[in-house]
Amino acid sequence: MKPLVVKREIKCGKNVWIHPWAKLDGCEIGDNSVVGSQAEICKTAVLGKNVRVLSRSYIGENVMIEDNTFIGSNVSFIRQLPEKSEPHNGTNGSNGKNGSNGANGNGNGNGHSNGNGNGNGHDHRLITLVKRGVAIGNGVKIACGVTIGEGAMIAEGSVVSEDVPPYTIVAGIPARVIRKIKAFE
Repeated sequence: MKPLVVKREIKCGKNVWIHPWAKLDGCEIGDNSVVGSQAEICKTAVLGKNVRVLSRSYIGENVMIEDNTFIGSNVSFIRQLPEKSEPHNGTNGSNGKNGSNGANGNGNGNGHSNGNGNGNGHDHRLITLVKRGVAIGNGVKIACGVTIGEGAMIAEGSVVSEDVPPYTIVAGIPARVIRKIKAFE
């Protein structure tokens, strides 16, 4: 049997179950959570309480998953840009949600940041946030820097490249809102 791989010290809450074939690297796992076979959780990732991560899922750096969340098998949170990426002068920027200001690179971001960049280079601190009560189906791919709203459901095989509103079902490549759902109280 292949042993559990722990690269850096991890923080575990109470009553956490980690499959012996999981790979953990400096992450934090909340109370009553489960990490499945061959799942990989990278440094700086944080899992809240009652989180279920099924087999062969990849939770990259700077991913924060809040309480009562389900992550299906083969789900991948796409990695950040490499630390030594080429400086970006803003020529490929856009006026989108990331706060860039187009070709002059003088905006608040550069198309690769969460709005904290200065237009002169990449901001490597993108946070991917999964709010509480989210359910993510098998085989879903999630781009870095997106927020998945509370109570959202993501259909199997979807590719999430933009923020997901709370209490919605999204599906497809790219993922689009299919319908709204009622909040559980």
